[in-house]
Amino acid sequence: MGEVRLLGARITGELDCHGGLFYNPKGYALAVERAHMGGGVFLGEGFLATGEVRLVGASITGDLHCRGGIFHNPDGLALMADRVDVRGVARLDQGFRTEGMVRLEGARVAQLDDDEASWPSEKKLFLDGFVYSTIGNGPMNAKARHRWLKRQPQRPFRPQPYQQLAKVFREHGYEAEAKRVLIAKEWARRKHGSLECWTRCWNWLLYLIIGYGYRPYQALGWAVLLVIVGGFLFGMVYDKEIVIPTKAEAYATDKKTRQATVFYPDFRRWLYSLDTLVPIINFGQKDYWGPQVACNRSWLKGGSIIRLCVCETRALYVYRWVHTAFGWMLITLVITGFTNLVRKE
Repeated sequence: MGEVRLLGARITGELDCHGGLFYNPKGYALAVERAHMGGGVFLGEGFLATGEVRLVGASITGDLHCRGGIFHNPDGLALMADRVDVRGVARLDQGFRTEGMVRLEGARVAQLDDDEASWPSEKKLFLDGFVYSTIGNGPMNAKARHRWLKRQPQRPFRPQPYQQLAKVFREHGYEAEAKRVLIAKEWARRKHGSLECWTRCWNWLLYLIIGYGYRPYQALGWAVLLVIVGGFLFGMVYDKEIVIPTKAEAYATDKKTRQATVFYPDFRRWLYSLDTLVPIINFGQKDYWGPQVACNRSWLKGGSIIRLCVCETRALYVYRWVHTAFGWMLITLVITGFTNLVRKE
């Protein structure tokens, strides 16, 4: 009953509280702040604390063993371990249970052992500044670890827990999982970060087109879609004679045979769409075919039909400009994606 304080203590061996009962529901049940332990700290296997357990700034040469320990403080901090330094393994799994908040901000451990059943409830976990070299016993996939990160309060947005997790994944050789975590980081930044409206829109656009630079190949799908859409539209206006030859040699014919005297490339709707989408490569279509403001349909009668033709032509000019602008944007984003210029790690 009451508070147990070991502030600044120097213990050459281990601090063994296995099976211990500590009860102080309105204050500190066990306070081991700024203490130095030459061995491990054991707060498991029947350990029960009602009230706050504080390990702030403690230095632990061995392991922090909390397996089977129960930390009960539902209205406050159950485990306060900011800036704790654990040279061994932090064992927060296999029956480790908390009712209340768990803070590990600024803490450093050599290895983290945990499991999903032992994670604190939503908005009860604080990980900003938490550094761990490896994950021993615990989920090693981005989907599960994303659920772990979402146990934190989402506002204000803090990128460090995502970056630390991605770093550990990469050091274990899980490059794809690291990329998923970093994509989740940018997604969380857009949802919960203090971004201006235009920055939020740009963030969303980067996700859709190149996956924030971690999936630049996504742009290929958008390029294929634009080529298909453009091919249908350009083919439709070509059938209406709105897309016509732009060079005089197309009309050069022999007066006797009425056949073309020079070669002129045929209109190919898909190639024309690709040619206007990828401006840095010339496929020989956009130089020879284009929209014509003057309406060349000889059978048209009436001013309203001619006005409709002009409107269609102007719309084609606008769409072709948009089509090319999207092409430039895709090329730019793909280049920046492959060169890591848009990544924030």
